[in-house]
Amino acid sequence: MSQENIIIIGIIVFAALYLIWLYNRIVSYKNNAIEGWSNVIATERQKAKILPDLIELTQNYQAHEQATLDNVTKLRTAVAKMKKEDVDVSGLGMIEQVSKELVGSISMVAEAYPDLKASETYITTMKSVERQNEMVGAAIRVFNSNVNNFNSLIQSFPALLVNKLLNREKNLNTFEDNESSKAFEFKPNL
Repeated sequence: MSQENIIIIGIIVFAALYLIWLYNRIVSYKNNAIEGWSNVIATERQKAKILPDLIELTQNYQAHEQATLDNVTKLRTAVAKMKKEDVDVSGLGMIEQVSKELVGSISMVAEAYPDLKASETYITTMKSVERQNEMVGAAIRVFNSNVNNFNSLIQSFPALLVNKLLNREKNLNTFEDNESSKAFEFKPNL
């Protein structure tokens, strides 16, 4: 075998190994995004488990408010529908909005009843809800970071070519909190 043939075979082997590495990198980044989504789902489900405790606690202080109970049902149903395989950021936005409304209505009840607001059980449960909200926020930030990394990879050359030929993955959507972003006057020129 001539030296030229060895060089050509070496280049072909190197190119094949590089394509395999890029393919696996795309798969890995997609799996990271899915794992991030799974973490969002898990923290939302934890929060959904705590909120009924708050409702039960405040029911002694308010007339049976149907809107609050409807929000709990809507929240639990939406969280139960979240699936690891289906990244649904619009559904997550609805869940976050209902959750904020629910906590807001519970807080209004607590404001009307100072003895409830001073209750150790209420304080502990509200702290649990706040912790879960922080954990959901952290999980969303990790998810968005993983999605951005994945999207950047499949949009960059030469991974773009490997993706178009082999993986055929599409860009994923990041979660955007439209309600919170309305409060900002600065809008980046993207």
